[in-house]
Amino acid sequence: VTIVVGDLAKSLLGLDQATFDLLSEEVDYIYHCGAYVHHIYNYETLRNSNVLSTLEILKLAISKKNKQIHYVSTLSTTVNYPNDNGFVVEDFFYEAKLPLEGLSGYVQTKLASEILLAKAYQRGVQVFIYRPSWIVGSKDTGVCSMENNHLFLLLKGCMQVGYAPKLKVNLNMFPVDFVSELIVRISLNGDKIKQRVFNMVNPYDVSWSSLFKCINSFGYKVKMVSALNWGQKHLEKIDKDNAIYPLVSLYHADGGVNWAVSQSGFSNIGNDNTKTAMKIFDLNDVKIDDTTLRCYFEQLRQDDFMPSIDMGDAFDYEKL
Repeated sequence: VTIVVGDLAKSLLGLDQATFDLLSEEVDYIYHCGAYVHHIYNYETLRNSNVLSTLEILKLAISKKNKQIHYVSTLSTTVNYPNDNGFVVEDFFYEAKLPLEGLSGYVQTKLASEILLAKAYQRGVQVFIYRPSWIVGSKDTGVCSMENNHLFLLLKGCMQVGYAPKLKVNLNMFPVDFVSELIVRISLNGDKIKQRVFNMVNPYDVSWSSLFKCINSFGYKVKMVSALNWGQKHLEKIDKDNAIYPLVSLYHADGGVNWAVSQSGFSNIGNDNTKTAMKIFDLNDVKIDDTTLRCYFEQLRQDDFMPSIDMGDAFDYEKL
């Protein structure tokens, strides 16, 4: 594997012309899974890295020889606009036919990139789009990039304050090793699966409450309170040392209720083609059970990501 250092926010992906030309001649497949992931920043801030980079990828794909593009998007683009598992081809992003004010800047950039790729596909470029839900650690080792993972930052922040919002929500999560293997297998066996867009929905959800049941089994005493109580009382106490400090504006007003509602739509999204791919490649072991959750949190503890435990009176989670 040869690593070439570039910059998604710059023309030619931050490469010099000679390197760009060399890649144009030698590369056959392009896997575009890089992005500036931030759930607070607006579209304009993220545009160069997340949208203009897609234009540069398209230049690379059609230069010298034709190449396949395998683009990793997000399931959030379909929660707000389900379209029968097909490509988004309308110019609604620019004509504002959708309630874009309800979308984060990050989701807007992924949606814009999908539109660009859809137009390229109409003109003959070989494009595949993968829309995963929450990507979490390896199923076997628990290893993940926790410092950049929104979900784990939220969980850590709750552990730090000792309280979590009581949310009736199931989270749809995929182990990162499963997602990567499925994408690669699909990309190398396109003749077996005719679809071009894959909504990667895990058939097995993980409940919000089960996450904290597992967390508390490690000796923590995180208590669940009403979302409004959590948002108005406990989030007011956090400072820059809390993991969710940069994201607090997402939850403060309603304690995470809107966030939970947005998550609840994932499991209802059509994913027949993804299920077909899983069956073809015999990749059905994706259930994140208690053993897997313990593996994740054990790895987080080994990496000193989990906060120190208050060894006061044990908290009985079952009495919540």
